[in-house]
Amino acid sequence: MGRRAADGDSAAIAAALSDEEQAALELLERHLGLARGSWPRVPPLRELGESLAWIRLTARLVGSGRFTRSAALLEAAVQLALSGEGLMRRVARWQFAARAATGPEDIPADMS
Repeated sequence: MGRRAADGDSAAIAAALSDEEQAALELLERHLGLARGSWPRVPPLRELGESLAWIRLTARLVGSGRFTRSAALLEAAVQLALSGEGLMRRVARWQFAARAATGPEDIPADMS
């Protein structure tokens, strides 16, 4: 894992998550015996939360009709104060791992 390019705006990241995504992160905290609200300080959970927020915000921006998908990916990263390139590399690594384990047909088309 490389160094993080930016710390991110924790309030913007949390606000971009759906109720279900927030609940999933809270469930992981409970199961791992972590304090409530500590997921941003636990690297794997932080990366998951950042990525979910980025994907959700990207979809929201595209849905607004004001952004293409490419522009929305970068704008979402800016709004979350994260590195767009870093997020793209992270998700690409995860997709590569999933493809290696299951095959490309199991990756949703909008994420490939």
